[in-house]
Amino acid sequence: MERKEDWKETVVIGCGGIFYRLVTILAENSAYMKDAPKRVALMDGDKFEEKNILRQGITPNDVGRHKVDFWSERVKRRFPDLNVRAIPEFLVPGNVKDIIQDRSLVILAVDNHATRLLTSRRCQELSDVILISGGNELRDGNVQRYVRLGGRSRTAPIEDVHLEIREPKDKNPGELSCEARLALPGGEQQAETNMAVALYTAWFFRDTVELLTNPERMKEAEAGKVLAEVSFDLTDCSSLGAKRGAMMEVGTHR
Repeated sequence: MERKEDWKETVVIGCGGIFYRLVTILAENSAYMKDAPKRVALMDGDKFEEKNILRQGITPNDVGRHKVDFWSERVKRRFPDLNVRAIPEFLVPGNVKDIIQDRSLVILAVDNHATRLLTSRRCQELSDVILISGGNELRDGNVQRYVRLGGRSRTAPIEDVHLEIREPKDKNPGELSCEARLALPGGEQQAETNMAVALYTAWFFRDTVELLTNPERMKEAEAGKVLAEVSFDLTDCSSLGAKRGAMMEVGTHR
């Protein structure tokens, strides 16, 4: 098993509505938690559009800029000790192996299942990686954590829990033309829902950093005894945490 110091980079894929609510606390935790990776990669091929002005914290002057350039500049300015790199690309089969590597903490905040499946399958090829994947509809959402240690899946891959990810009906935006991406319908977003996904994502990040530095918790993680998913529904103010990995026999996953 690699030592805790070898977990070097946090890779964030998707810098839209969820990321806007997540970026400050994620950067703070990355900077101030002693054992958090100090290298952060921000990846998204999108540029800001006028519709983003109201819900992603930008001004009209920022329309047309790559999202990752905007956010990497802001994070670097406030947290100069972090090594932040901007990757103005979409995650596609041609670059996934370069972007997601062993001993990465991967945060997935995208709005399509095709990218989720691509990310999950890549993580299952690695020896040590942790994936935190969040998403939402208008008033409900979920955040999943996939843990892979020592070349074995210690919790269920995200597509084994949510079968709709296994056979995506949508397309990877990186494999569409600019015109086709512009024609994609925008999903309904609500600030409170984005904030809930961001909150649970930030908690999973903090908990993961603490897990990787605690020998007893690492033993539990190797046995699949970690919280692997939180789902919520703001319509009835309910939330549900499920130890998905612990409910399945360890060793049955790739």
